[in-house]
Amino acid sequence: MHYRVLSAVQVRGNGFNQRDVADMLGTTSATVSRQIESATNEGHLTVEVSTTSRRENNVRLTATGIDLVARGDAIIAEESEMILAGVDRADFTVAADTVQTMLDTITRT
Repeated sequence: MHYRVLSAVQVRGNGFNQRDVADMLGTTSATVSRQIESATNEGHLTVEVSTTSRRENNVRLTATGIDLVARGDAIIAEESEMILAGVDRADFTVAADTVQTMLDTITRT
């Protein structure tokens, strides 16, 4: 889960609040809060009180957090190439779109 949180912070850019991370990952603020606390204790994130609201925290990647995300991204890219070898790109796109439609349907109900 650390990777997902760190990756979400990197995708959104440094300096956004924990609620944004939770929304992006489709999980609760409490879950993300625990993950952020753990990642902060491990030196992968810094957390500062927001300048716009004392009730929110801004989350930023540290150098070690950036490195961890880069290593995770490289592993995922390598594994994806191996897993998807021989899969036609058009077939993959159709399958991904179908799964997304299913997830959207489940989320609405």
